[in-house]
Amino acid sequence: MIGFQLRALQMTGLGVPTARITFGVGLNVISGASDTGKSFLFHAIDYMFGASSLDLVPEARPYSTIELEIESDAGSFLLARGVSGGGFELRNLSEPDSPTTLLGERLVAGDPENISSFLLKLSGFEGKKVRKNVENELQNLSFRNLARMVMVDEEEIIKKTSPVHGGEGTQKTAESNTFKLFLTGQDDSALVRQKKQAVAKAELEGQLLLLEKLIDDYRKELGDKAPSQGDLEDQLTHLEASIAAAEVTWRQRRDVLNTQLEVRRTLVEAQRGDRNRAEEVNGLVARFQLLDSHYLSDIARLDALWEAGSLFPPLSVDICPLCGSPQNSHTHEHEQLSTVDVQRVRESCAAEKAKIELLRRELALATEELVTESTGLRTSIKERVALWKTVNQEIDQVLQVSVSEAEGEYNKFVNLRYEVKEQIAIYGRIANLIVRQEKAQQELSSIKPAKRVAAELPAASINDFTEVFKEILSAWRFPVAGTIAFDTQQEDFFIGIRRRREQGKGSRALTHAAFTIALMKYCAASTLPHPGLVVLDSPLITYRDRDEGDGDLSQEVRLRLKDEFYRDLAARSPDQQLIIFENEEPSPDTQTSIVFHHFTGDPALERCGFFPVTAVEGEATGQESSHEEL
Repeated sequence: MIGFQLRALQMTGLGVPTARITFGVGLNVISGASDTGKSFLFHAIDYMFGASSLDLVPEARPYSTIELEIESDAGSFLLARGVSGGGFELRNLSEPDSPTTLLGERLVAGDPENISSFLLKLSGFEGKKVRKNVENELQNLSFRNLARMVMVDEEEIIKKTSPVHGGEGTQKTAESNTFKLFLTGQDDSALVRQKKQAVAKAELEGQLLLLEKLIDDYRKELGDKAPSQGDLEDQLTHLEASIAAAEVTWRQRRDVLNTQLEVRRTLVEAQRGDRNRAEEVNGLVARFQLLDSHYLSDIARLDALWEAGSLFPPLSVDICPLCGSPQNSHTHEHEQLSTVDVQRVRESCAAEKAKIELLRRELALATEELVTESTGLRTSIKERVALWKTVNQEIDQVLQVSVSEAEGEYNKFVNLRYEVKEQIAIYGRIANLIVRQEKAQQELSSIKPAKRVAAELPAASINDFTEVFKEILSAWRFPVAGTIAFDTQQEDFFIGIRRRREQGKGSRALTHAAFTIALMKYCAASTLPHPGLVVLDSPLITYRDRDEGDGDLSQEVRLRLKDEFYRDLAARSPDQQLIIFENEEPSPDTQTSIVFHHFTGDPALERCGFFPVTAVEGEATGQESSHEEL
């Protein structure tokens, strides 16, 4: 279900029977004679939708309260309001234990506790805004903006104005944008408010003065003898070529410099490696020389030991070599007797000396190689030092100077290009300022009294809506001589060769009804927000008699159109709700498939009117009604 639907309306009062009428899904028709309460019921529904007041017919004056039962996907609700105006009481019938909520009668921004916000929320339009004037000033959407698009009374339905508009010039922009909201689902909250004409004019005049001053300042910055923009652009072309050539030279010289810097770096790293190796070789030579001295010391000890061994054989074995006493006559303290093979000791010394001599010879060879390597390293270091000095001198005195000169030449051209570009940019800024100056002058000249601007209606949406409108008229077998098209400026239809407003009252009433129903059908098919119901008062009554603009329709056509009107609506609206108040009643076979109430107007018959007969009798007898229908 889109939006909401009505289920019942009743009036209660002290000492009078309740006046009640029920509604169902789909088509609801309330028909009958005049003065039976049909038009009053229409206005009572509108009153419960937030209208400020309700004109009470005599039969309604004993009643004090109107109650309206509403059903939606959010639940079932009961709205109650006093007949003299004021706020509403809201009860949630789906949650009987929930407290009664008081709703204000007027929309208040940011406050959901009012009838408009409640109905907007049920309809899917909560928090929407629409543009109300050419300055893009916005107003909060009220349900009263929507009500006239779903409720059409017997006077409004025959007006020559577009169904979009109510006739008040100050509301046309808001009404147009409300219609656009129905067609697109998009409100105007994203619009930026424009300035009022007086403010805009003053701002443009100030902008022109500022632009003139800026233009003069830029011209002074250029000077009286500044080259023309064309000459500067030619100069810029030559500079670009010179910069490209200078950049190539600079890059080439820099590449040569980088190559030599790499050579120098390689020399330094090789020199560092040679010096480290030379230190290592010198350290090895020193350690080898120390080792050789140890070898010589070992050889000297071995020679001494070998020579001492040659002295042992001549000694007497009977006489003590320490004291000269006979060997067997005494002993010395700590004396240890041992037998030494002197010859073997001498042979061992000779063998050990031979081994050390071999090691010395190997050590001498190694030392000689290291000394040779050290000599080569010293030579290499001297050569690299000389080469490094040569390369370094070339880098410092030739290449870097050459690169600096090339870079300076390049930078000179770049700086000159910047100056030329800056002058060209000044010419460009002057040109832009002149364009802005001319535009501001045109805007200033174009400021005229504001006129209403029609809402921008998307062509696709208009086409789809037009198709629904055409399909409904076709289903009603409404005679159309030609095509049907929507005029986006007048926001109304061309039907055949005439504008809708140029047709007779009967045709205007029917096409207004088709417009309103088509809008609900279009929104439902497009899954767009809509209150979900349409209430029409007397769409057919003016079609019964011939009228200017309808003179070519025969009585047979009129009767057939009435039957097709009811038959189509009975089948067309199984999910939405249509409530029609009309003197003309549908055919008996249609009555059985819809919710049908017939007010007889005769107290002796069943359902004389909306109000019970006893309530009518309770009012002052003999008073004439001031309203066409009760």
